Amino acid sequence: MCFNCLDTAAGWPTEFNPELLAQELFGDRIPISSTHLLATFHTHSPLRKALHAIKYQGNKQLAQTLGAILYRRQAAKMHFDCIVPVPIHLDKIKVRGYNQAEEIALGISESSQLPLLTALEKVQNTSSQTLLNRKERWENVADSFQLKDPQVSNRHILLVDDTLTTGATLEACAEQLLHGGAASISIAALGYASA
Repeated sequence: MCFNCLDTAAGWPTEFNPELLAQELFGDRIPISSTHLLATFHTHSPLRKALHAIKYQGNKQLAQTLGAILYRRQAAKMHFDCIVPVPIHLDKIKVRGYNQAEEIALGISESSQLPLLTALEKVQNTSSQTLLNRKERWENVADSFQLKDPQVSNRHILLVDDTLTTGATLEACAEQLLHGGAASISIAALGYASA
């Protein structure tokens, strides 16, 4: 499917307010400047199928295309000067061949002409979050990430992941970026799936 067909495809519902969602998920623990999502997940939604193709069928180009669509749809609301993808552990990269969040971030970077920094690394190979409840997700990613690039200092960062569920992963990453001196954090993900 071409870029314009994907962008105008039916079934990209966003029947929620991303800013209120971020407030609900992160509260006052992490100051999130803005939140950008392409759609919510439904069992048979095109986004769910697309993410499955990205994560499990090796479709890197689709990840980049959806990142570009996300930027195109949200550009007027986005204020950042660099993009940082949520990292995955090297063991998962060996299996999958790439980091899906980095490919989404690349689509945003190419569309915005702003730099992509691989400023974080995942130092613990945690279990999949898919079947974990909210509390288990937070415990699973605690201390899993570390800052590896000091270029985040005084930067307005767009932190990118494939999916937002409980916010545990994004919060763990945002904490590292803020400790590294980031001026502000905005978040972007292709979709929101309630836990």
